Amino acid sequence: MQAPWPKAIAYRGPDGADVWSDAERGIALSHRRLAIVDLTPTGAQPMVSADGRWVISYNGEVYNAEAIAASPALAGLTWRGTSDTEVILESLARRGLDPTLDDLNGMFAMALWDRATETLHLVRDRLGIKPLFYAQKKRFYFASELKSFAAAGLTFDIDPASVASFYASPMYRHRSQYIATSTKVLPGEVVSIGPGGRKRRRKYWDLGAVAAAGLANQFTGSDADAEASLSALLADAVSAQMSSDVPLRRISVRGGIDSSTVDGFDGGSAARALCAPFRSVFPDFGYDRSIYARAVAHHLGTMHEELIVTAADALSVVPQLCRYLRRAVLQILADSHPRRF
Repeated sequence: MQAPWPKAIAYRGPDGADVWSDAERGIALSHRRLAIVDLTPTGAQPMVSADGRWVISYNGEVYNAEAIAASPALAGLTWRGTSDTEVILESLARRGLDPTLDDLNGMFAMALWDRATETLHLVRDRLGIKPLFYAQKKRFYFASELKSFAAAGLTFDIDPASVASFYASPMYRHRSQYIATSTKVLPGEVVSIGPGGRKRRRKYWDLGAVAAAGLANQFTGSDADAEASLSALLADAVSAQMSSDVPLRRISVRGGIDSSTVDGFDGGSAARALCAPFRSVFPDFGYDRSIYARAVAHHLGTMHEELIVTAADALSVVPQLCRYLRRAVLQILADSHPRRF
């Protein structure tokens, strides 16, 4: 059915909208779709697994979905479509939650409803690239943006103590949320809400543990070995993100080390073949790096387009700043206070 709710975050998903609900269990999942892979209805969400057990509403992309789909655990499945959403669902159905999360390589925020155990799992990617909030008043709410809560009729107050802690120690803002009674799912975390409203928070991936393991097993190769290893990692990371059923966007080359490296490493030829003309975006305020971007494009033989941002362009955005800054401030505030249980 077509979603009737206020279109508070319609810009996040302009290609479709729908709702799945189970009135007897008191659960509803909604979704705004930005179609990237599998543009047909078989990629639409919320999506239900083939066995009917799992329901998902998911924002993001899993880069290794093809490899997971080809794994022995999922052998023999008849796929309805080609979306990574379906791969996640069928992996959950065949292997369960933890093995599936362990294998996901991507950026995502997802709500997973397990109809067998009547448990809702809210999951955020390992580094917290995609946001995911929840709030509990008379009902339990979750959303990718706080403004969705407002559209549902919830009101929130700023927590003064949280604001003070942010200014006292801003380095910890990723663990915080300044909007009273709302909470952010942390990077690499699963928040599970079971029957009777029982809530459990746990980490399925921990950056500190990964860093400690890296320090305990440091790279010992030569400079040439390091260069080869970095090149392989870049090739893998970039090529994994090139899967799309719509035209890929341009690479923004600013002339710096990072963008120039992504554009120029050995696997970059695939990106150049698939992407639209490359673009250098730079400000025209006395700090012009376009000469370097132009030089990189010439060296690599890429199609090059320059977009010059002038003072007039900047001024034209001023009337919209209140709306954008309000959104940004709310997101920052919600990213800041020691987590609440």
